[in-house]
Amino acid sequence: PAWVVYGDTVTVRGVLSGAGSVPFAGRPVRLLRRYPGESTYEPVARATTRDDGSFLLRSRPRRLGSYLVTYAGTGAVLAARSAVRTVPVRQRVTISTDPTLRQAEAPRFRGQVTPPRPGAVARLQRRDLAGSWRTVATDRLDADGRYDVTATGAARRGGVWRVTVAAPEKGGLAAGRSREVAVSIG
Repeated sequence: PAWVVYGDTVTVRGVLSGAGSVPFAGRPVRLLRRYPGESTYEPVARATTRDDGSFLLRSRPRRLGSYLVTYAGTGAVLAARSAVRTVPVRQRVTISTDPTLRQAEAPRFRGQVTPPRPGAVARLQRRDLAGSWRTVATDRLDADGRYDVTATGAARRGGVWRVTVAAPEKGGLAAGRSREVAVSIG
């Protein structure tokens, strides 16, 4: 995948074949991963190719990593390896709110960021008519990574909302963002 959300699984599909696209069935393949700062790739998943040479490998990363698939070969068949792919890991950001408000109510949003990043800033954003996102309020994450933020001022109205959290300076995680939620005023 181009990226994965923290806690989700990286799924790698492929086909092992020889000259003329002849499938290699029943062959062992391995998924290797290397995190930044590490000198070697470590095996994280193994599989045996199916009759058509296809395979499926899965791993659950904690941060950005580089992946490749290897086949050790046999006496008659040369070893092979795939190209290296780097997969960023986005922070998981959940969001909940009341989707319908009374006229005088301000939208309030709660959620959690995983892994927890106490003190990091959660940005409440509203999509404007041009489709751009504008930050309207912020909150600092607590020790468990939770936030509780309410829209203020002119932003106290319906619309489409999300919460974002910037990437940490260290740790190999990418910025996170929640799903978009629509709020209407009833």
